[in-house]
Amino acid sequence: YPLTFQVDMSCYGDFSNVSVNGAFNGWCGDCWVMTDADADGVYAYTADLPKGGVEFKYTVDGNWEELQPGDECTVTSGEFTNRYIEVDGPTEVATGAPGSCSGCD
Repeated sequence: YPLTFQVDMSCYGDFSNVSVNGAFNGWCGDCWVMTDADADGVYAYTADLPKGGVEFKYTVDGNWEELQPGDECTVTSGEFTNRYIEVDGPTEVATGAPGSCSGCD
């Protein structure tokens, strides 16, 4: 199913690239670089993924976002807290800023 990852970079400041990472790409760091086609500050990347749970994180210029355990968009396994979404058809990730389940404040 198509899964569209989205991250709000409008309040982040200067950066060169933002990427999405997960088991689906070997947590590679910068393999899936996101783009902002309409220049609204929200970067996106769409990939076809199988039905089920997906854990992921964003990196900005190679730096991994830090998420808080217990936030509504996260799951914690051992020492790692990642973003989480269930895919059961075409899905869009709710737009949040790096390190946050919500957008820029």
